[in-house]
Amino acid sequence: MNRSSKRTTATPLGKLGSGNVFADLGLPNPEEELLKAKLVSKIAEVIEKREITQV
Repeated sequence: MNRSSKRTTATPLGKLGSGNVFADLGLPNPEEELLKAKLVSKIAEVIEKREITQV
């Protein structure tokens, strides 16, 4: 399969985001969504560091 056939519309380069991808996407409650994402990331980091498994 040709790689170019999978490409989507190009996004202009050079534009910096706000630091909150949820706000950049125009989603409702972007601050809350960013906070939840940071919390999940930190929990995952602790789980990995402590080598916690489901067992």
